[in-house]
Amino acid sequence: MTRVFQIGPAPLEEACAQLGCTPDFEDCNRLELTVYRAALIAKHGLPPEGVEIAARANRHDFGTYRELVAVIDARAQERPEAIAYVEAVQEGLRSWISAGFTAPITYNARAAPSDERRTAEDIVASAMMITRPAPGGTFFPSENETLHRNLLEAFPQWIPALLREGAHLKSAAVAHTERGPARDPQIVASSGS
Repeated sequence: MTRVFQIGPAPLEEACAQLGCTPDFEDCNRLELTVYRAALIAKHGLPPEGVEIAARANRHDFGTYRELVAVIDARAQERPEAIAYVEAVQEGLRSWISAGFTAPITYNARAAPSDERRTAEDIVASAMMITRPAPGGTFFPSENETLHRNLLEAFPQWIPALLREGAHLKSAAVAHTERGPARDPQIVASSGS
């Protein structure tokens, strides 16, 4: 039997779109979910076989909102690495910057988004630049090495031009051909409200 574990709509200490309050809620919610999924992948790597990080629709009196969930199939539930991955992503992130990301949307006190809107591609490419190594090849802080490697592996189609010529991309390209690029989160049917 497939099991579904709630992750949430955004990092725990970050503002996010609010159903019934945020203008253009659906677009804001979808962008935040796409970027949050990418941030979780930066922190924990691509999901192992049988595990998926997906968006789940939930019906509410004010409309439908979406949150990320970890979906694990029956066979994966027997593998310790799949269970460990689900447990790790289920904890979520505390902040965007903990995965090398900037907030996809900034909000004012009334939960209204700023006028400036970026794409998920721009935000992930920015995280790749934030976490990149120094000219000598070292990472600061050291956690950036894992974040950067995971982003390059999962999102090769979004690598910024400034990074494309770097020698550090060779290992990510090999890993990409073995596992394939990350997809945008899929909507999982809600099992209730």
